[in-house]
Amino acid sequence: MVRFLYVEDDLSSQQIMQVLLIDIMGFSDVILLSDSEQFAQRMAALDPVPEVIFLDIHVRPLDGYAMLAVLRDLPQYQQTKIIALTASVMSSEVESLRTVGFRSVIGKPINPITFPKLLTAILNGSEVWDISWG
Repeated sequence: MVRFLYVEDDLSSQQIMQVLLIDIMGFSDVILLSDSEQFAQRMAALDPVPEVIFLDIHVRPLDGYAMLAVLRDLPQYQQTKIIALTASVMSSEVESLRTVGFRSVIGKPINPITFPKLLTAILNGSEVWDISWG
């Protein structure tokens, strides 16, 4: 079974992700972090490591870019699928996400209709750059 981690400071976004992953898609191993305090230490302590990590780009104190850099410095996360979640869907930010090393981005608010298909594509090895709702 796939293990997920979601770093998100917005409670309603956390709840939506839980419903989608657990209730709709049938996954059971979902870890939620409401901030990025002591992120490197928390990630180093996770065992087993998640196969998929969703990072809200605007979390504090470390934003999604900084959390990605931390994860890429930890050897156990080299093969992890790391997905950016953001409401900032301007083409310049999407290009910035791609440039720094994200392999997928999903725009917020998350579309509950398309999310399962997008996640399935990611789990099957595809990159997803979905910034539209609808």
